[in-house]
Order: sequence, then C-alpha cells, then structure tokens
Amino acid sequence: MLPRAQTSVPTVHDGNGSNPAISGYNQRVRVFTRVRPPLLVEGNLQPVVEVEEATNIVRICNRAGEECAQEFREFTFDGVFPACTPQERIFKEVGQPFLKECLKGINGTIFAYGQMGSGKTHSLLCRGERAGMHVSTDTGLLTRLVIGLFAQTVQDDEARYDVEVAALQVYSEQADDLLHPHHRVGGGHNLAVQD
Repeated sequence: MLPRAQTSVPTVHDGNGSNPAISGYNQRVRVFTRVRPPLLVEGNLQPVVEVEEATNIVRICNRAGEECAQEFREFTFDGVFPACTPQERIFKEVGQPFLKECLKGINGTIFAYGQMGSGKTHSLLCRGERAGMHVSTDTGLLTRLVIGLFAQTVQDDEARYDVEVAALQVYSEQADDLLHPHHRVGGGHNLAVQD
C-alpha cells in the first residue's frame, strides 16, 4: 500500500476562523493511476497489471519465468482507471473537481508521471477531433480543462478572472515549455532552472 501524500494549503481566514475558499475541500494531494491498453507489439502477452476499481488497488505481477512462482505487489490510490477507461471519465473524476477548485481561486497542478510509452501524452494532450467547442471521445485532459475553464468563466458575469496557465515537460533533466508559441521548432526548450 502506498502512503497517501499530504500537502498544506495556504490559510486565508474570513475573520470567523474558517477559510471560505477551501471549506470542505480535501487539503491533500490526490493520486490516480491509469493503466494503458496493451500495444500491438506486445501481442498476446499475459497482462501483468490487475486493476480493482472498487478498492482502488493496482496489482503488479512479477514473473520470473514459467516455472517460478508469481509475486504480486499491491498499490492503493485515490482512484484507478483500467485500460478501457474513456477520456471523458478521466475528466469527470479528475479534471472537473480540479477545475471547480481552480475556479474558486485555489492553485492546482496536474502532474503526470510514468516511463516512456506509459500513456502520459495520450491522457493529457491527445487532441482528438474537434468541432468548435465540442470534443471527441479521445480528447485528452488538458484540452478538456482549457475548454471547461473558458466555458465556465464566460458564463460568470459577476466575477473577473485572471487566468495563468503553464504546461511543462521535464524529460532527461531538461525542462520544456509546452505552451511556447514556437515549441514545435525548438522555442521554450531546455529552460534554465533557478533556485
């Protein structure tokens, strides 16, 4: 079982000792995992990952050969998504609560971690096929968040929103700005990191 990460949120009081911006909000980092579907090159290999959605457990099977005993390792998360999970469900369970808190003024971060080929780009950045403000079933979390953010702010006539967004990629100890206007041709690559 993995320990659940804890975080603190800056405290803003309303004079009555409570924080109206985050009252009732779970003040810790939430961790989700998504299992990617098998790749074509993996053929008919036996799956090594089992997902129990009801208990939010992922079981990894370490096989040391056909004749050796199998060893299972279990990990518990705040939410688990099996390989067949549609992008829309990921958005509803991860993105919408995140977006709701951001619209209340709470800073938020979605952090994708995994080895190369594990599905981070698909989960976050898959463009899908778009027609105006509509998204396809394959559209990733980042696109859905941006569309949702601006759809919500446009509907709110009473508030003023200042939106700041960053999308960074850290790979092989190099930080790249994914939103740099010239990213595809090298702009915003290998950013200097300062203390």
